[in-house]
Order: sequence, then structure tokens, then C-alpha cells
Amino acid sequence: MIQCILVFWLCLVQTSFAAGPPDIDSPLRTGVPHAKDAGVVIGIEKYAFIPRVPHAERDADATYNFLLYTRGVPQEKLQRLTNPNRELIIKALQRAAADVEPGGTLWVYYAGHGAASPTDGRRMLLGVDVMPDESVFEARAVSVGEIEAELTNSAATSVMVMLDTCYGGVGRSGGELLPGTRFAVPTYVKEPDRRFTIWTAASANELSSSYDAAKHGLFTYFAIGALRGWADGEISGEANGSVSLQEAQQYVNRALRSVGSRSQTPTVESTSMTGGMVLSAGNKLEKGPKLDVLAPPKREMAVVPAVDTSNIRPEVVSTNYDTEGLGEEEYLERLEEMRESQEDRVRIESQRKRAHEKAVEQATTPVRAEATRLWRETEKMAANGGPEGEIALREYIERYGTASVVVDGITEPIAIPEVEKAKSTLAKYSSKVLTPKDLRKRKMFQYALITGGVAALSLGIAGASKLGYEKAGPASGQMKALYGANQAFAFGGYTLGVVSCGLFVAGKF
Repeated sequence: MIQCILVFWLCLVQTSFAAGPPDIDSPLRTGVPHAKDAGVVIGIEKYAFIPRVPHAERDADATYNFLLYTRGVPQEKLQRLTNPNRELIIKALQRAAADVEPGGTLWVYYAGHGAASPTDGRRMLLGVDVMPDESVFEARAVSVGEIEAELTNSAATSVMVMLDTCYGGVGRSGGELLPGTRFAVPTYVKEPDRRFTIWTAASANELSSSYDAAKHGLFTYFAIGALRGWADGEISGEANGSVSLQEAQQYVNRALRSVGSRSQTPTVESTSMTGGMVLSAGNKLEKGPKLDVLAPPKREMAVVPAVDTSNIRPEVVSTNYDTEGLGEEEYLERLEEMRESQEDRVRIESQRKRAHEKAVEQATTPVRAEATRLWRETEKMAANGGPEGEIALREYIERYGTASVVVDGITEPIAIPEVEKAKSTLAKYSSKVLTPKDLRKRKMFQYALITGGVAALSLGIAGASKLGYEKAGPASGQMKALYGANQAFAFGGYTLGVVSCGLFVAGKF
């Protein structure tokens, strides 16, 4: 019986791990209406000219569903913007300011790239058509101050702004938005309008990360989860059917620490005591998961490098669609075409690069194999000592020190690790460093000495023969023999003398 219980318990644990993070995308209907509320939900994932923001569209979808079904914001007062530009964002804010009623909350959610102004540090939310060009960078963005200005005259009792972004010029994926620019990341100050509360994904100088295990931004996943009921009772320890801002903030911070994110700290900015502000309520709020079970492998928390599109420029870019007579939809369609065209070019270039790298590897493999084989032979010769080993080492270095192959018309150097071994061996091999030419000269001198000695011996024998010939006299029978010997040795001695001189000169120069 006990064994069965243990097996059942283990199955439950394994199932909970295998199931992955709980779903926050499905609508959670509480039936609690907030008819006076209004909202704008913005998700920009597919930027035209800067790196993408992973999961931003899913973040916006989940937030929209929360506001519509869980919070109970009327659908006609709730706007969902996918990949908008600056003009569409401003227009949506103006409409929301007109839609919200006294006693209601005006909600603004944004998932996308953010940046601090390179000039004055203002926090900016980047429109879909922002370009990595400092001269026009800010013109296609909406500052947080502009959002406040557009909503200040609304009838809203409170304004809740949720920003899943950061301002250091680096996106969720790790890609730089404006390469080479130092962003003046501000230290946040309290907002002057007491109605405003800004809930940000990260503090100054921090990165707003993605949570790939759930296919959402890390902040959005746990913030929406908290508002669906996961944070109910976070402070008191007892659920009461509602979630306050203070409970949600504390839960999100604890959740991020639990899953291993210690470099991102969500922050609430407000001049009023809004901690007790109830953000969601109802008897159908769901219970949150155990955070220790949610902890993903480290690889799921890694920042994935984005495709570098910062050096790509469209042939024609409009910074204001009205100047070309384009409507909003036509303008955004043009941007989408540009983005897709750029991504195609980047993808093709990436494929070409991988193919080239593979071809280089195929071309260099036999060269490395040959170098390894020849090194074994060279190493043996060097171990025996003598000039032959020194010559072998120098010839190996000369041959493979600058080895290269030509692939697709490009000369690619080949790194041969044995070359460094050869250099190290050569440095210890002899106190006098000789080049192959020096060694050839040495051999020439040796040959000159040998031939010179033989020449001297030949001339000596020739001299002796001549002396014998003179003593024997011309009538002697030995005369002819001595005469012939004298001539032969003399000729040989003269010849070897010339050869010796030639070798000496060759060795000298």
C-alpha cells in the first residue's frame, strides 16, 4: 500500500515538472465588470529595422485577455495594437483618455523595445519603424512623459501603466538597438500626477528578460499570473478573492528570484499610496503554482543573441506616412514588407556563411592531417639532434606557419597547432639560431674543406712524380709512367682546387 502511494506521488511530481509553466493565455472569466475602465494594449515584436522582441505579441494577447475577461474592461473600450508606429500609439492613447469614465481605471500595457534618450535620458517606448540612427531615433518613439501628457486630462480616477521593457539600449534578446551609443539610463523619479502608477519590468540599468519556458516575457508572465489569482494572499498568507498591487508586486519579485533571475527587479513608481489598489477580484481567481517546481533549467533563462539587422537600411523610409499620402494600414504594410525582405537577406547571408564555413572545414581538414603526420616525423628528427633536425624544424615552420586555403575566392588561414610546438622546440634546440640558408652555407664550407684537402694531396703526388721523373732521366723506362702520373695528379689537383674555391665562394655568399 505504501509503495503504491509513493509511486502515485512520484508520478504526480513528474507530471508537474513535465507539464511546464501554467497557462496564462486562456481567458479566465470572473464575471466581475469594470464598465468605467478603458485600456490600450500594445505589443511590438516584429520591428522593421532593429532586432525583434521575443514573445511580445503573446504578452499583449495575455494582457488583453486579462483586462477583457478577468478585470472586466468593456471590449469597446479596450484597444489591442500589434506592431504600431508612434502615430497609432498616440491616437490610441487619446481615444482611451476619452473612453474612460470617472471612477474608472485607465490601463496602458506595452511590450516592446524601450530606450533612454541619448540626449536627456527620457524614457522612450519605440515604435515599429524606429531606426538605428541617432538623428531620427527619438522621432519614431513615444516617451513616458508623452503618455502621461495624453492621459492627464482624462476622467480616470487612476492610471495603471505596465511596461515590459527596459531602457539601457539592449532588448530582451541581447541585441543593441543603437550600436555605439551610450544611453543615459535615468534613475527613476516619482511621477507628479498622483493618479499615475507605473509598474515596470526592470529597474534602471537592468535587462528585461524573456521566459522561454512559457514563451512570454519574464515580467509579463508572472505579473499576469499574479493578477489571475496567483498573488492572492501573498502578504497575509490567506486568500480573500482579490489581488492588490502590493501583493502582485511582491509575488512577481519573489517569483523572479525563484526561477533564477537575480538581475531583474520589477519596480512600482507612484506618488500616492497605491499598494492597496485592487487590480483583480472574484471568486474564480485561480491558485498559483509552486514556484520551486517552475524553476527552469538555466539554458531556458539564457539571453539569446538576436539577428543583427542594425546595419541594414531600407531603400526608402518614410518617417511620417502622411507626407507620402499613405494610410496607416498601407504604411505598416510597407514596413512589414521591408522587414520581411531584410530578414530574407539576413537568412540567406547566414546560410551562405554556414556553407562557406563548412567548405573551409572540408578544405582544411586534409591539410591539418598532413601537418600532424609530418610533425611526427619532424619531431623524431629533432629528437636525434644535429643540423638535420634543425633544418627539419625550420622547414616545417616555413611550410605550415602561413598555411592557407582558397575557398570561394577567399583566402582562409589555417591554424596548425603543431607550428607552435615546432617553434618551441627550435628555441630550445640550439643556442645559435641558424636559418636553412645558414645551414646550406655550413655544408658548402665542409665540402670546400674536403675537396681542398684532396686537391692538395693530388698536387703533392704530382710534385713527387715530377721529382722522380727528373731523377730517372728521359731514357728510363719509368719515365713514361712517372710523366703520366704527374700529369694525372696535377690535372686532378687543379680541378679539385677549382671546385674547392667554388664551394668556398658559395658557402661564403
